[in-house]
Amino acid sequence: MGLIVLGVILLPVVSSADITISPDSLYKNMPVTISYPALSSGEQILVGFDAGFTPQTTGIQGLTASSIVVPFSLNPGTITSVEGVLFNNSTQLFVSDTNGTVDAGTYGVRVLKAVSTIGTPVNLSWMVGGYTSGSASAGQITFTPSFTPKAGVLNVTVRVGEDTLSKLIPYDQSIAAPAITSNDISLVKGQSGYGNVSISGLTTGLSLYNLTIGLKAGSVGNFTNVSTPSGVKLESNSTLPASVLTLNATASMSGDVTLAKALNITFQGLAVGTSPINVTINSLKDKNGVVINPVLVTNGTLTVNAPPLPGAEFTGTPTTGIIPFNVSFLYTSPDNPNGLKFNWSFDDGSVNATNSSPTHTYWIAGSHDVALTVQGATDNNTKVRPDYINARQVPVWFMGNVTSGSAPLSVSFNGSTNDLMGSWVYYFGDGGVGYEQNMTHKYDAPGVYTVRAQAMIGNARNSAVRNQYITVW
Repeated sequence: MGLIVLGVILLPVVSSADITISPDSLYKNMPVTISYPALSSGEQILVGFDAGFTPQTTGIQGLTASSIVVPFSLNPGTITSVEGVLFNNSTQLFVSDTNGTVDAGTYGVRVLKAVSTIGTPVNLSWMVGGYTSGSASAGQITFTPSFTPKAGVLNVTVRVGEDTLSKLIPYDQSIAAPAITSNDISLVKGQSGYGNVSISGLTTGLSLYNLTIGLKAGSVGNFTNVSTPSGVKLESNSTLPASVLTLNATASMSGDVTLAKALNITFQGLAVGTSPINVTINSLKDKNGVVINPVLVTNGTLTVNAPPLPGAEFTGTPTTGIIPFNVSFLYTSPDNPNGLKFNWSFDDGSVNATNSSPTHTYWIAGSHDVALTVQGATDNNTKVRPDYINARQVPVWFMGNVTSGSAPLSVSFNGSTNDLMGSWVYYFGDGGVGYEQNMTHKYDAPGVYTVRAQAMIGNARNSAVRNQYITVW
């Protein structure tokens, strides 16, 4: 086991499969990416940076206009310099070396030294460290530096708990590296989306290349279709659908190519979650056949979201009535009812309805909840309207199953009373009379008819009248 010197801090070096530091070489606009494992609450973490360079001029030099993204919070925590003066990149104010809290977020930093001697090596060191204030899933710290002078060596040391990893990264920010980028994709489970892999910054053109594109979490999604430029084909082992593809350019692109689409991809979401879209360079050559190196690789992310819940909004008309009475329910959510399943509960002991917009007859007095459950492709949603229907009862009442139509019109009448009755009689308004509480009457002639029902309850005769209730044409 060796020791890594970070300014005045000595850390033991041990290998860790859970910590990675990239890239191997650092060029203009390239970030340093530190991958770390899942963190427990109260776990110690330290990320140290030591930049060494040989100044060619005098004056203020070092780390300028740089930023670091810290995805977790540290309490206590600190961002502090060991060699050099640390400034906040936004306020340009000196940052004191005192412990406090480091919240998750992006921090702009500068670490500077006044250089008075040319040719004498200079070191600048700074660090982010502390104890996690809560658990955190595995992730990445991203440090995007800007150095003056532009060439040197950066030593990055990471400690998580008992594991420590260090890496020496030579940098030359006078070199602009070409970039390969896979874009971010967001889609809904079961649906498809479109993305691409592009190659940019090709100042010396592009001829032959071989790339592998893969989803790290193949259970989240896969590739179902690709479209490649002329002269580019999939390797024989890339059978669709797949979670890993290898493509090979077999014919040179003519002329100077500064931006090339390596391929267009159709993604399919299989399960809710996220997966990096990793691009691996197997070979990349310019128009002269010279290997292009270095290359900045930016991996996108496939995000698969759960389908939105179907709507379960509805209305009923009327919401108040005398039993028995009908209520017409209407499904009012903007979702297309085709492909959805419905389950209506009316809170009166009746059988649930399963169509999208039912009509229900209330026979029981009281306040009734109405609940609608709508089943979508993968999940359901329920809407409950408490005490939505107010059903009242009077000594005598009745209703007909239809109230208008062409002659001859048959109407089924149903009556109700609030107590035991001795007799019942209907006066249908066309001269007809009926003596059953529930019966059917046929209207032969056009007209508008008032219907009256009369029931003997105890020693009292009770009546109900519905004026101009039946219309026949």
